[in-house]
Amino acid sequence: MRISPMLANKLRARVPVLPAAAAIFPPGTSFTAPVLSVPDGDGLDVWRSGKRVKIRLYGCDAPEYGQYYARQAWFFLRSLIWGKPVTCQIMDKDVYGRLVCDCYGNSQHSFSLLLILYGYAWHYDYYAPDAHHLRDAQRLAKLNRRGLWQRDNPTPPWHFRHSKKQKEHFHAQ
Repeated sequence: MRISPMLANKLRARVPVLPAAAAIFPPGTSFTAPVLSVPDGDGLDVWRSGKRVKIRLYGCDAPEYGQYYARQAWFFLRSLIWGKPVTCQIMDKDVYGRLVCDCYGNSQHSFSLLLILYGYAWHYDYYAPDAHHLRDAQRLAKLNRRGLWQRDNPTPPWHFRHSKKQKEHFHAQ
């Protein structure tokens, strides 16, 4: 899948200046690498340039562990990519140091699109507001009650993480 030049410019404008990592992993470049592990429903670890690189899938947010449908999302992503090389286009770098990438396997569709379309993840509109194809995929998943949309009002992961932090803060006092 290609991104429009306008979206690419917006994404580049959003990327902070990164010291050494910017030279190794500049936004807009793509690479193919073998998958080492799948830690959750929206992330993977690959082997690139002689080291393990953590990747966060662009534009989607899968349920967190302890949340409804988290295990199914992890199994689905794992079934798409396990033991196969993936091609990733670097979009950004997140605050945890992971590369945010649009990744593909043998299909012409990105893993993010497939996760959202089959109801294993939400479109993360906050970080991918111009990804209309992901928004439309989520609408289709909701309409067809696929995956996590089998429930009437599933809790998005960003709300789940926020409520978990509030509980931890409350108990720490």
